[in-house]
Amino acid sequence: LDRTMILNLLLLLTLLLCLSVTISEAYRIGDAVGMVMRTDIGGGSAEGVLRSQLPLFGTESVASFSNEKDGFKKFSLSFEEGLRPIPWIKTTDERERYLDSLEITFIYSKSGNGAMYGISSSVPQYVRKNNKNEEKNTFSVRYIWIEEEEVNTNSAGVIMLLTTFLACAIILLDLFCLSDDDKTMDGSRYIDKYEDKNTEFPNSYTNEQTGKWD
Repeated sequence: LDRTMILNLLLLLTLLLCLSVTISEAYRIGDAVGMVMRTDIGGGSAEGVLRSQLPLFGTESVASFSNEKDGFKKFSLSFEEGLRPIPWIKTTDERERYLDSLEITFIYSKSGNGAMYGISSSVPQYVRKNNKNEEKNTFSVRYIWIEEEEVNTNSAGVIMLLTTFLACAIILLDLFCLSDDDKTMDGSRYIDKYEDKNTEFPNSYTNEQTGKWD
């Protein structure tokens, strides 16, 4: 590695870290949060959801779901492009009761750029229902939002950026120094080592004066 390559790598690394700190998913109160629904139909493939079923950032709401059309037996919801999923939920339990309601709790902060920091789901509530398919296959999901104390995410991002940059710079400079040492390791250094008076000659060393192998 030469100096130009090292400088280019450091510059690229700094740019990527800056982008990772400055570009993040930001929400305003009331914004719809992206959600994907996966079911056991089709090997866990993603299902489309209605806009009315999406959670609203920082706003408590209730959405109604139905599996009357597809007849899936379990499902999972994930948010922010699948990065924050909840565990799989069964639509019926061991006692053949039907899923009635589920609560999903979001931990969020609206300081600076609104962001979510955690998602959890409650224990599903199952009840016995009548024989009407529409009622049996319908359940509700309540979205609950809990705001955490204000945090300074920008300062944390800057500290992480500087720490990572310094660590990578030290590693790259160390590699550069090792590369310089390798360039100076030629045959003459090894010969000088063997010609030292206090060093024994290896078996493969040829005595130029006698023309014999030691």
